[in-house]
Amino acid sequence: MDLCRSPRPAAAAADKALHMLSVLQGIGRGGPTDGWMTRRRLAEFGLTPRDCRAARQASRGRIILGQRGYKATADSSIEEIQHAAHTLSSQARAMLAEASELWRVYHARRKEI
Repeated sequence: MDLCRSPRPAAAAADKALHMLSVLQGIGRGGPTDGWMTRRRLAEFGLTPRDCRAARQASRGRIILGQRGYKATADSSIEEIQHAAHTLSSQARAMLAEASELWRVYHARRKEI
């Protein structure tokens, strides 16, 4: 076993998700942030912006992202969850459209060869 290698990316992201979730659930609802935490604040708990993105993606829907930062889904209102889902769906459609354009360029360039 190579002790210098980092753990599998998926396992590491899942561990970060659990850590981030425990931080987010620790602040809960109410108070000045109403459960939202920015990346800057999460950095105080050892989470980099990359860690935050990976953790949210690995959280299996237990962490949402909004304009105010990150929040545990369990502490979120139905409207906050709906808004986060709509935002992700919109981003996915935009990324698929961009990928489609890239494939068109790719195929046009291949015909030139």
